[in-house]
Amino acid sequence: MGRLLLAPVILLLLVCLAAGDSHIFDITNQGGTAESNGFSITGSYTYARKGFPAVTFGTVRPPAGSRQFTYLVLSKFSGRRLTMPNVKANLDVNESEATDRTTLTAGGKKLALVYTARLDQGKLASAELTVNGKKVDLHHGQVLLVDFSKEELTWSHRKADLPDNLPEPGNPEAWSALATKLVEQLRQDAAVRDFLK
Repeated sequence: MGRLLLAPVILLLLVCLAAGDSHIFDITNQGGTAESNGFSITGSYTYARKGFPAVTFGTVRPPAGSRQFTYLVLSKFSGRRLTMPNVKANLDVNESEATDRTTLTAGGKKLALVYTARLDQGKLASAELTVNGKKVDLHHGQVLLVDFSKEELTWSHRKADLPDNLPEPGNPEAWSALATKLVEQLRQDAAVRDFLK
């Protein structure tokens, strides 16, 4: 059994001054990381910013490859207040398989993600994602649009060109900047713009 590292979940509240606005509040949940013999998986990283949806994502890095997204969640809430779901991850990895079980909860509603990646000769051979027990076809998209604002939670998924060769864990500034950039990129999709209204 390889070495297992699970980083503590740290909640940071960053207050930044910006021209034309007295305060912009950013909340970052750094999530966790598990690694075994160079096979690394992260889960539950979440970034929320005033005027933006909350962004939650996981990543995976095979021993012979770069870090890439496993899923990317945009969470929508009622009102314009800065809101962030309660996010928890349970990560497990060995020499051939890595699993991220992440849950997002808000207002009594829950989204459960289970992502599993398998290796073959040091490279990613397969990946599976379920959302609240339903299997998602990752060929049709890794972006999940999750609406916590309604009486019952709803979600859908979209296909998008997500970057790879991602920053390594432990650099919240880089990942927060990436999350902001991704939201702006995803807004180019009419379905995402409509969801975020």
